[in-house]
Amino acid sequence: MRLNPLVCVEADEMESAQKWTSVVVLGHYEELPKHPEYEQARELAHSLLEQRSIWWEPAYARTIVKGVERELDPIYFRIRIQTISGRHATL
Repeated sequence: MRLNPLVCVEADEMESAQKWTSVVVLGHYEELPKHPEYEQARELAHSLLEQRSIWWEPAYARTIVKGVERELDPIYFRIRIQTISGRHATL
């Protein structure tokens, strides 16, 4: 996403083949680096993610290098939304 910041995110909820919802967001990826100007945004992102149990686990592979566990160093980012669309079926 750093090389091509144009992104698409899709979220789906499916109860059955006849009852579902799908939302598509198009926008621009924006990384929140470790700089003072982004600290408030990074803290907000962390506090929101922290509400979910072990939120970091899917993206973190625990590794041990020379007997020391690798430090968790998350990459925070946001998507500047350009368009949102969606569809649903409710039979």
